[in-house]
Amino acid sequence: MKPDQRAQFLVSWTSVRWTLFDRVIKAEPTVLLRHGEPIASAMRRERIACDELLAAVRAGGGQALADAEVIILESDGSLSAVLRGR
Repeated sequence: MKPDQRAQFLVSWTSVRWTLFDRVIKAEPTVLLRHGEPIASAMRRERIACDELLAAVRAGGGQALADAEVIILESDGSLSAVLRGR
């Protein structure tokens, strides 16, 4: 077994046995923008810039942050934008 496989096994084994460890290592989705308004405290905590929010809006077909109803930082690190009226 390779070292990286050992580390993955150890993390998996530990997270199954200790729920506190599991909660610490697993990220929860975070709302970064609601009703077209960025949530500064969440953005600061997650180290996300407004440019990244705008890129998520544009990827979804919008033009400006005001076009988004909500933007979520997913647990895998990707940004999901739900545009208004969609």
